[in-house]
Amino acid sequence: MVSVTVIGEVVLDCVVTNGLVEKVPGGCAANEALALARFGANVDLRARYSVDENGQFLKHFITEHGINVSNSVAAQEPALVITITKDETGHPTYNYGELLACADWQWTETEIDKALPLECDGILIGSMASVFPPGVDALFNWVKTQKETGLPVFYDMNARPGSFAGLDDQQVRSAYQRWLELATVVKVSDEDLVWWAPNQDPIDAAVRMSTQGPELVALTQGASGVTMFADGQQLFTIEPPLIQAADTVGAGDTFLGWLTGGLLELPPELRFDPALVYSVTRDAVFAAAYNCTKTGCNPPTQQEFAEFSA
Repeated sequence: MVSVTVIGEVVLDCVVTNGLVEKVPGGCAANEALALARFGANVDLRARYSVDENGQFLKHFITEHGINVSNSVAAQEPALVITITKDETGHPTYNYGELLACADWQWTETEIDKALPLECDGILIGSMASVFPPGVDALFNWVKTQKETGLPVFYDMNARPGSFAGLDDQQVRSAYQRWLELATVVKVSDEDLVWWAPNQDPIDAAVRMSTQGPELVALTQGASGVTMFADGQQLFTIEPPLIQAADTVGAGDTFLGWLTGGLLELPPELRFDPALVYSVTRDAVFAAAYNCTKTGCNPPTQQEFAEFSA
């Protein structure tokens, strides 16, 4: 069984649909941990859970799904609450509250520096927790040290420009850049690239990204599917199956969770074999499509995936 350490934010999403508000546990790291757990992986989730009511609600939700949070932190700062408003297609827009004061970004070297599970196969990190001060340096330095021991690092850019108010744009870009250079596998969306490389075609930007350090870059493009890149070359594109979408919340998280699990199941010497990467990517695309048939982040189990993709 694959074992993955996931690091990042845990968020209470207040989802607004047709004027109705539903409180849903979310956050990039929490969603990816859930996707990996339903894939069948052992998950070590490292997050800063607020001791407030919202934080404990989030912690209870994730532990109910069998995810280990023993290496997480009990934080005094408030939990992050994000309001998500969906349009008629189910596509979300995000409204951030008092973002910078929240628990998720306050990592210290002592908090993150806990031993990995003995059987750990890889690390998955990304999104806001990977670039927000003051904890960004502590996280980067620790993950860099783990990669130097041979562990692959999976990185989710998941840029949220709407959350960057009050931050120095160049510092945020520099933080992303060093993660892109460190990571073994990078997931980036076409929406990320609108901000990251506004004057470039997304394909060209992803090609360039694949020459800067990663073994593999996955460009997600919503209903147009996922295009994979390696060493400056476009490998292939996989389109999702036709579905009746409920919404798209958690689709990218589900994709990367399943991509991470699938690649880590492969022997290291075959992990980037093009034919095997194609097979793993197809499964991840279909898992993300399944998620879109549900409300909120709701990745498939292996049984649900088998029935959906049959």
